[in-house]
Amino acid sequence: LSRLWTDPVQVPRGAKWAAKRRSASLMSTRSQDTLPVAEGRCAPVISFPNSACRLVWDVIGAFLILYDLLEIPLVAFDPPQTPFVIAMNWLTLIFWTLNMPMSLQVGFVRD
Repeated sequence: LSRLWTDPVQVPRGAKWAAKRRSASLMSTRSQDTLPVAEGRCAPVISFPNSACRLVWDVIGAFLILYDLLEIPLVAFDPPQTPFVIAMNWLTLIFWTLNMPMSLQVGFVRD
């Protein structure tokens, strides 16, 4: 196994071009095309990475990152704890706690 770590990788000629061509063909899928759905015991809990629910979750996460970027440095100045700040602190705590298991349940798209 260590031999595999030290040997240089030989990339065949045209491999990069083929990879670009393959990714371009994936982008040209039609909206009528159907994709296989996950099967098995875990299928009901797997969420699609491109679903509207996941998009909303990620947008909320982006806004909370912006809030944290502003709020965390202000803690050094000991601002007053208003009801809004208390509510946002709880919201960010709950969101980031739930984000860990939610991220583990996101599926992936296989070629």
